[in-house]
Amino acid sequence: METWAIVVLVVGTNLGTALLALLGIKKQLKHSDKRLARELEAKREAEEHNRKWVVRSQPLLELRAELACMAERLEGMVDLATQVIDGVTSNPAKTLKNLGKAVKGWDAYCDSGKFYQAVHMQYDHELKVEANSILLDYQSAYSGVMAYWHGGKADEKLRETKAVIKRNAARISAVQSKINELLEEL
Repeated sequence: METWAIVVLVVGTNLGTALLALLGIKKQLKHSDKRLARELEAKREAEEHNRKWVVRSQPLLELRAELACMAERLEGMVDLATQVIDGVTSNPAKTLKNLGKAVKGWDAYCDSGKFYQAVHMQYDHELKVEANSILLDYQSAYSGVMAYWHGGKADEKLRETKAVIKRNAARISAVQSKINELLEEL
């Protein structure tokens, strides 16, 4: 066989191989681009879902936290007032001072409007109504502490306040369960 024929055959084979390799690479790139596009779309959808979840869940989480905060503050005040009335404190002056701080803290909390803001950000009407009802119940219970503070019928008022706290503990648990259900739905 002639040398030029061998050269043509080698060059032709190399060109054919290169052409087939080019087609294979092109096909791989095409599939790779499709896979990348699918992955980017899935990532974008996941990020959008997470962003929506954060936006929708934030008000619910804030309300849940504010309910717990409000309950803790009132329970603390009632405990301090009960200690002074029952005489179970070793240092009544310090307990009275702490009670004064707790009363000021409650007033500051109510004045801050954090709870109202958390309630008004809710989209579930039943949740709003129940949270407002709990707040009103706690504000009426606050009068028990104030009765002690101003020398009224403290024993009777504190008993009523403790009953409100007990009743609201169950209501708060129910509201927080509803919040958890709403969060799971998101």
